[in-house]
Amino acid sequence: MAAAIDLFRAGMTTGVPLDVLVGLHEVHLRSRGGAQLHPEEVDEALTWATTLEYGATSLLVRETEERYRPFDYLVDSVARNGAAPAIPAEVWDAALSHVDDSDLMAVILQASGHNRMDHVVRGLARLDGVHGSGGFYVVEPGKGARRAFRRLMTVARDQFAYAGFDDVILALQQAEPGTAEWDYAMGRYHREEDDLEQAETFLRRAAEAGHPPAAADLGAVLLASSRADEARGWLETALAAGIRQAGINLGILHLLRGEVGAGADLLEDVADLVEGRLATRLASDLANDGDHQRARRWLLRAHERGHEQAALLIGESFLVTGDEADAEHWLRTAWERGVLAAADHLGKLHFHRGEWDAAEPFLRAGAESGSPEAATLLGSLHYQRDELEEAEHWLRKATSAGSRGARLALGVVLLDKSALDEAESVLLDSLSAHEAEAATYLAKVQHQRGDEAGAERWARRALGVRYDSEPALLLSSILMEQRRYDEAVAVLVPGHEAGDPEVTHNLGMATFHRGDLETAVQLFTQAQMAGVPESATALRAIFREITRAAEAEEHRRRRSWWRRRS
Repeated sequence: MAAAIDLFRAGMTTGVPLDVLVGLHEVHLRSRGGAQLHPEEVDEALTWATTLEYGATSLLVRETEERYRPFDYLVDSVARNGAAPAIPAEVWDAALSHVDDSDLMAVILQASGHNRMDHVVRGLARLDGVHGSGGFYVVEPGKGARRAFRRLMTVARDQFAYAGFDDVILALQQAEPGTAEWDYAMGRYHREEDDLEQAETFLRRAAEAGHPPAAADLGAVLLASSRADEARGWLETALAAGIRQAGINLGILHLLRGEVGAGADLLEDVADLVEGRLATRLASDLANDGDHQRARRWLLRAHERGHEQAALLIGESFLVTGDEADAEHWLRTAWERGVLAAADHLGKLHFHRGEWDAAEPFLRAGAESGSPEAATLLGSLHYQRDELEEAEHWLRKATSAGSRGARLALGVVLLDKSALDEAESVLLDSLSAHEAEAATYLAKVQHQRGDEAGAERWARRALGVRYDSEPALLLSSILMEQRRYDEAVAVLVPGHEAGDPEVTHNLGMATFHRGDLETAVQLFTQAQMAGVPESATALRAIFREITRAAEAEEHRRRRSWWRRRS
């Protein structure tokens, strides 16, 4: 795994042949102790690395029969770790030897960024043989590209141009001072340096001289300066002159004004120029307007162009419309591409289906990354399994992160563990956010303590917020224990009328104790048919009592007849 991760840190993006990984892994193995570690056979190691964990993903992903790549999230995680060990020289050698031509430039730039200039020179030599375009190559703008370009220039000054700031310098060298081309190049120069005031001066002069690209850039500068009305005129002028890039900023202008439909129409005409971030912003606006189909089309474009968040957003879009199967497909795609935020959604989907084993790895990944919601659900999952220690651990983490729902759930776990004092404290803190639920469990705390008056008080408070069967059942039991059957009936009737069979059973008990045997039999029968086993037991007890009473009456009648006869 270390060998695969380091090759991708070095710039490779496609699967690595197995024999390369096997050879390179010896380098990493030696650095960790070598034979002293008693390593297993290669086939066993490969099986371990490619085995799906919890049905989610494997550490090493098989791309083709003989090529493998590491799970993307692992590469990103190591790359972000400032304490990660340096990439060994043998890895750079292997990357330059086995990288595809399309990724060679990426490896050269990574080598430059890691100050491996000897490998940069070797890569440049191979690049000459591959491209053969007169020895001149363009480094596209991107993260770290400018710094890498400066380093490349130290070893191959005449071979590279950076497609960003330095082509502006080239334009200035080629333009005549005083011309529209000169003003346009000067405007671009100042815009690259974030000096928007100077950029506007030069771009305005060029645009007023009839230079369409300058009109497009001027519109962009004005838009960035929050002067949308003035920007619109210059952008429309540039677009009419065939500068398609102006359509991007004109579309953005409409989005900023809340004119989502108009913005989407403009951006459709220049869809090939729209980068992933703008596509996702437009999709979000369209989704907020209820146009989920059009939103997904833009997200699909962003996904096809490699925007890593797009699959996540497509999945979230399907969640909003209730299409769980499609949502799960896209969320899994996002997860497999290393988008950790997908774990929360996948865990939640499986959790609410009652698929605990499937939910656990996703919820654990989200919880370990600091998601309070994932930690709350993970704690609830362990509670469903009666694993109270694990449930308490994760719910405490979620509570520390500020989750009010986790605080309530933690109170319930502590109540089940009979830690009544802490449970009471936690539940009291939950009252403001979850009054009915917290009051219900506070009633149970007092009931466990034997404080029936306190239990009754909290149960009535819970029912005063919202009628629910749980506090109603608890309160009715307390009232019946105190022979307050009329009050118990009053508490239970609303739940019975709402069709709750457990409440119907308790109402049968209260009615029986009031002496209304016929109504009690009807209520017990109704609850039994709804699946309450205690009602069947109650009915049998009633019928036995009726039978015994009838037999006693017959016996008494017969005795009276014989007495009269004698």
